[in-house]
Amino acid sequence: MFGSTRLNVFLIDVRPGLASALPASMSESRQIDTLATRLDAEGRPYALATLVKVEGSAYRRPGARVLVAPDGATAGIISGGCLEREIAHHALRVLGAGRAQVVRFDAARGEDLFGTGAGCGGTVHVLLQRVDPRAPAPHALALLARAAESGRPHALATVFRAGGALAGEVGRHLLTAPGHPPRGNVVLPALRRALAAAGQRALDSGRTEPVTLSLPGGGEAEALVECVLPPVRLAVFGGGPDVAAMVRQGAAVGWRVAVVGTRPADELRADFPAAREWVPLVHADQVARRVPLTPRTAAVVMTHNYVRDRTLVEALLRSPAPYVGVIGSRPRFRDLLRDLKSAGALDGPWRRRLFGPAGLDLGAETPEEIALSVVAEAHAVLAARPARPLRDPRRARRPVP
Repeated sequence: MFGSTRLNVFLIDVRPGLASALPASMSESRQIDTLATRLDAEGRPYALATLVKVEGSAYRRPGARVLVAPDGATAGIISGGCLEREIAHHALRVLGAGRAQVVRFDAARGEDLFGTGAGCGGTVHVLLQRVDPRAPAPHALALLARAAESGRPHALATVFRAGGALAGEVGRHLLTAPGHPPRGNVVLPALRRALAAAGQRALDSGRTEPVTLSLPGGGEAEALVECVLPPVRLAVFGGGPDVAAMVRQGAAVGWRVAVVGTRPADELRADFPAAREWVPLVHADQVARRVPLTPRTAAVVMTHNYVRDRTLVEALLRSPAPYVGVIGSRPRFRDLLRDLKSAGALDGPWRRRLFGPAGLDLGAETPEEIALSVVAEAHAVLAARPARPLRDPRRARRPVP
């Protein structure tokens, strides 16, 4: 069916030059974007591997990607290391041939995958395709970048299996957003309409998953439909030495970090180079005008000035940010709550968005440990997850709407 390639477990020699081309400290998404931007500027084609379907258990979910440069350098991860060499090997073949291909990896539980000892107990399907920066139609990474820049939710549909007259659509994409015309290189009108409808369903459910589409008049195709949300923003209010650890931790998970302080932007940039934005803020009433705060924003207040913290929290609770964390001791936070209540600033469902002392109970003491606990808590809130151990049987299997 559809003529995909099936691979069972075997060993293959891949030249030792295969390695990540970018610093490990850089987040995965930035690694991929940075390498793609460089290759696009040089006009050099490269290969893109996309995890499009999972049967059983796997290390990553559909939508994970690996970029493979012509020299074998890679960015991104799909399997945690047990499949990357195989993926890169086949990606380089697809780069030379130019024809998109789906490769299926069987990973029975307990088997020794490619000499690594890994075995997730599932089967993964990976779409491999050549990306030519000189092609007129935008590729998947370019479409994802456009979606991120817009600040609106989008759905990206990628065709990975099709037969008959639809075979030429394999590897093509369609980006959709409510109220905007679709963009992409899918040609057949009936398939474009079906993918647009599938994209709307993905946005309604908030889920990324493969779908099978049956077209009027015959023909069937499989596509990965991704719900693409705007990037998470972390707004850190403060300028002390512990802010640097918070900025680095937020950047490490791929969030767009803004440092908001009372000093000039150049000084903030020099002290916190891992951030993406540096916002001078003299008065708390400037928050709404100068700091982008959305339902995808986590705000952390750590000025260590009680009066300033209180006025900032009051302003942030009027914003749509779902997470407002305050660094400090429990007695200090109780005083803060008392003053906010007296001022009438805690009307409405404020307690669900205000977290103090901020962070999960990890036994954190150092700035790096505190940053880890705070970013983990904010991540759980933004993902609507309970932040329980994965071994806990009570944990939710799917995100809570």
